Amino acid sequence: MEADPSQQTQPATQQVLDPRRLGRNNSGLNDGDIADVLVILHPATPTAIRIVEQTAQDRPEHVLFRNSLDSMSSSITDVEEQETFIINAPEGRQGTSSRAGADLALRMSSAKRLKFKPLGFIFGRNHQSADVIFGQDSGKRISNQHFRIYLNADGLLMLDDMSTNGTIVDDALLKCKDPRFSKMRMLSSGSIICIQNSNDAEMIKFIVRVPSRVNYMDRFRDNLRNFITECTPDAGDAQGKVIQRITKQYGGPAMKWDGGDTYNIVGKHCCNSTTNSC
Repeated sequence: MEADPSQQTQPATQQVLDPRRLGRNNSGLNDGDIADVLVILHPATPTAIRIVEQTAQDRPEHVLFRNSLDSMSSSITDVEEQETFIINAPEGRQGTSSRAGADLALRMSSAKRLKFKPLGFIFGRNHQSADVIFGQDSGKRISNQHFRIYLNADGLLMLDDMSTNGTIVDDALLKCKDPRFSKMRMLSSGSIICIQNSNDAEMIKFIVRVPSRVNYMDRFRDNLRNFITECTPDAGDAQGKVIQRITKQYGGPAMKWDGGDTYNIVGKHCCNSTTNSC
């Protein structure tokens, strides 16, 4: 007998729920991390997942540990970009160890442990010169220092390529050693960082997540001042002006990504991603 299509025995797709209805835009983050984490990098390829797992063992200060992998996708500023949660997920996904590294987390409190503090957080192959280790790939496309993530003098979160083969951010190729390409680009929630490889299985890809700090701004600014003081080589008035500009930036209007090749931020400031000038 032909089945009645109106009486489905199984749902055609998995039931999902918009996390905005759950109020989980900072899901998986404790209060301290919300005020301390500059940015979260969510692994989007098997190689990126292995990088997080290895970092969890070797340099746990750069990892966000979660109770459940199902909660790791929602720590972003723009709620329109938030991913969905699967209701009644398979039991195999439950009961994940609380010490499982789900994401990379760049914490301001880890400044004292950075290899080269004025450069920010360095990603690459060399254990002696990088903070987050990518490891050697078969195509040898990973540089000792491949890229860095840092705050510029105006408080914008930037990625600066330091490699031979380049880094892709939001489909824009960055190459520090080729004048035909920009070497840096601003990061915002939803940005995608990618290092391509001739072997697709070794591609590295991370999705950028920026926690919402609306209710934690005072603690966040305090952490920010300490981070800048620790990492900025200039003392006195120069350092004070940097702190003043950045803390003012994080107290101003929210900025939106517009996808431009040269000027990629709209709001109170306009940043030239080629010259890093604002």
